[in-house]
Amino acid sequence: MYSNNLLTIFVAITAVAFLGQAVGVLLIYRRISQATERMVKLTGEVREKVSTVTENIVELAKTFKPIGEHLQAISANAVSMSNTIRARTEDLDYFLGGTVEIFRGQVNHLNEFLAMTTLRLEDTANRVQRGIIAPINEITALIKGLRAGVAFLFSRWPGNNVRRPPAPDDEMFI
Repeated sequence: MYSNNLLTIFVAITAVAFLGQAVGVLLIYRRISQATERMVKLTGEVREKVSTVTENIVELAKTFKPIGEHLQAISANAVSMSNTIRARTEDLDYFLGGTVEIFRGQVNHLNEFLAMTTLRLEDTANRVQRGIIAPINEITALIKGLRAGVAFLFSRWPGNNVRRPPAPDDEMFI
């Protein structure tokens, strides 16, 4: 009997445990059902919102597509202009480089011409000085000397008693 009672108690405890498990599984099922319903509901809302966002993105893409095409055309034009400007700049650089070289050559040529002209003018001035002005000065000095000599001779001539007064410069130095 003791073993029968003990067996009955264990069976009762096992039945209560099974009943507890059944209630637990039932509660878990209800919670999972509620969570699934909420997930289905949220999934529907998310689908609606994603659908709305997708439609807006499609409309936005349709709106930006012509702008994108225009931007591609503008980009192609910008690349073309950039290449043209680069080519023109290279041409201008080449032209200016050549022009600067020619200008430098002309400046050097002009500098050499001016230096040569200056040397020739100095040489000509020296030759004029030696060949023309120096002989003229010598002839002028000779003529002055002859005049002074003739004047001195005539002033000593026996019939000429007129004496000249000394030059004013001579009086200053006496």
